[in-house]
Amino acid sequence: MSFFTKSVCALSVAAAFMAAPAVASVVSADFRGEFDLPDASFSAGARVLENLGVTLGAGAELDEGDEISNPSDWMGGVEADLSSEGLLTLTGRNAGGLGGDFDFASIMVSNIQFSHGREIIGFTQIGGASIYASGSATPFPTIRFGSDFFSISIDTTGTGSISDFVFAEGGTAQFQFELSPMVVPLPAGGLLLGTALLGFGLARRKTSHS
Repeated sequence: MSFFTKSVCALSVAAAFMAAPAVASVVSADFRGEFDLPDASFSAGARVLENLGVTLGAGAELDEGDEISNPSDWMGGVEADLSSEGLLTLTGRNAGGLGGDFDFASIMVSNIQFSHGREIIGFTQIGGASIYASGSATPFPTIRFGSDFFSISIDTTGTGSISDFVFAEGGTAQFQFELSPMVVPLPAGGLLLGTALLGFGLARRKTSHS
């Protein structure tokens, strides 16, 4: 095998692998949080945090600065941070102990955009007991997910103060998304890999005839 042929083979293989995409990741999503105490006689509506079309990677995608509505002047709630690897971390905020009780809380991550055609097919909760502070009752969250969304909500509306709950300042809950296999685009990588295989074939043929 000539030096030129060896070089073509090596460069073709290297280019094929370099053209293959890296591990797929979560790119962006819409975030929304709602926190309310509708059983209270003075309630005027939920506190709403919202941040849409967020590109991941700059810290928490949903936090106190994303408030868009708070007619009841509620304090506290939950912040959300989603990593590009699909790890969702929820962090409780109780305004330094000044946050109130809630009858309803919801965190929704929707319109999640993935690279290379991936989607959510499951999840694993890897922590979370510390997100709740001592309240009147232990809340039982409802968790839903689909190919491009994940939500967790608690609703004890209509049960009175006996089932109110609060969030612990700095307490966390974490959920690891399980993603479908990566869809690898073939045009560039496939062409280069084909070129590499052809180069090996030509080199082997030349060797066998020499």
